[in-house]
Amino acid sequence: MTSREPRLSPDVVSGPLADTGAEPPIVARCVVEVRSDGSLSIARGIIELDDQQVMLEGVGRSPRELLSMLARGVFAQARTKLKTAIEHKLLGS
Repeated sequence: MTSREPRLSPDVVSGPLADTGAEPPIVARCVVEVRSDGSLSIARGIIELDDQQVMLEGVGRSPRELLSMLARGVFAQARTKLKTAIEHKLLGS
């Protein structure tokens, strides 16, 4: 194992997550696949929120650039949903 490979903690379990009942309900899911050769990083995935699915896709020159771009996109989407919800509440629609 090289120093760049992630190490799994002993608490990491493969398979479905157990519902302990002590946690809040799931309100969103995010599944993203990231591919990188060191000079190009590509991400594709889906976010499920409020029974809606939004496709994610991004390209960056490095994993860090790609992550930054994806984070900006996710927060922009959340900001748009919040703004829409506030406008509907204020306008009574």
